[in-house]
Amino acid sequence: MLVFLWWAWAGLSALVNIFHELWFEDIVVVDKYQSQITDKLQEKWIKVVIWDGAYDFQKDDIIFYSDAVVNSQDFQKVQDNIKFTYFQFLWEISKRFQTIAIAGTHGKTSTTAMILTVAKNIWFENLWLWIVGGFVPDLKNNNFYVNQNKKEDIKKIFEKLLTAKWDRPVKLFKEMSFIVEADEFNKHFLLLDPSISLITKVDHDHKDVYPTLEDYLATFKEFINKTKKEVFTNDEEFTKNIWKIDKKIKYVWINPNIKFKYMFWEHMEKNASLVVKLFKILGFEEQKIIKILNNFKWIWRRQEFLWVIDNWKLKIENWNKELNTNYPLSIINSQLNKISIYTDYAHHPTEIKATVDAFKQNFPEEEIIWVFQPHQLFRFVSYEKDFISSLNKFDKIYIYDIYSVREDKLIKQLIKEKNLDVKNNQEAIQQIWTQIAQKLNWKYIDNFNKLINSIEAENWIVVIMTAWDLDYEIRNYLK
Repeated sequence: MLVFLWWAWAGLSALVNIFHELWFEDIVVVDKYQSQITDKLQEKWIKVVIWDGAYDFQKDDIIFYSDAVVNSQDFQKVQDNIKFTYFQFLWEISKRFQTIAIAGTHGKTSTTAMILTVAKNIWFENLWLWIVGGFVPDLKNNNFYVNQNKKEDIKKIFEKLLTAKWDRPVKLFKEMSFIVEADEFNKHFLLLDPSISLITKVDHDHKDVYPTLEDYLATFKEFINKTKKEVFTNDEEFTKNIWKIDKKIKYVWINPNIKFKYMFWEHMEKNASLVVKLFKILGFEEQKIIKILNNFKWIWRRQEFLWVIDNWKLKIENWNKELNTNYPLSIINSQLNKISIYTDYAHHPTEIKATVDAFKQNFPEEEIIWVFQPHQLFRFVSYEKDFISSLNKFDKIYIYDIYSVREDKLIKQLIKEKNLDVKNNQEAIQQIWTQIAQKLNWKYIDNFNKLINSIEAENWIVVIMTAWDLDYEIRNYLK
């Protein structure tokens, strides 16, 4: 049995889909939460177990897992099974494929999605596999690709990877391309064997792994040195920092011919310029590449428009149902009390600033509510001033129940520093965020129904920013 163990991870779900596409039948996905990711897998009749902390691993299970689960008691009991972290398995794939890697603090997923959209439309025959950290509308809302003409050969390679013998089908070695995001967290991207690397905007992140900016840049430098052929970036400041020690990396200027039909922010035009450069190197015509990019329809959870809630119509419908009345909907002006809902994955101050600027630029007359579900307490504490500076540009701010993992030590420290009277970590987090919100004139909400009640009577644009489960909750609510 192939057992995939994670917490709502799009990248690992792409790997599940690839195995499923290659006719591997004994697959089970074990997750702590139901999400849009697990829903999509279940639609394909892939078995999903929502994990409550206990799972009965069998001795012949082959286990793929994420960093988030390594401390679970059941997982630590596993001794002799073949095990791969997600990134270890990417390493094994990368060693056998010509790898195109997309790195950077911000914009990896959207840039990867653009590359894949172009590759599919210009028929890049050498593309055999890809993995992206989000669902791409232009690619039938998938986050993976398997070349249908090469499935038998790819399966041979995967079968070899799952055995103790790491031999390879020699005739297939490095004959095909693999496109993948390169995640710098815990230096994971250093496991890849890239032929070409693209690096988007770089900002100091993951202070728990990289205490200083110098540590962070040094790891990117190592990644650049691992790249066999070409390295490009659209980050001018990063280029200058790296050039001080190595001129291997090349800067790509923004292409003035890129005029997105469905998007409106400059950093995406910069990322698209990297994509144009890549395919020109691969031998494709610039105008054909740009034509495809200009019609790119965006990606899941990246400034994605979800729906408009017309509150007064909903209220009248509810009144009619509850009171057994029949007030006509026509008595309400349809332009009043509409909430436009957007969702976004941003969880770093630079990403938030870019999102704020984009919305303010394109909706200058609108008031905007920002609903933020922080992605780890440590990140907020580390960049508190930057977060506050970015967030306070919105008209109204709600902080929603935080996603926190691998932070027990930090929470215990904050409980002691703030002298909190709490029973558990969740209570501590609630008290910490309540204090932060009160101090900054924000509002902390730890319950979804309270959140909906707080915004439902407004006439706003609502931007949901979360790297966790709030996106799934709002989608289900809109259904």
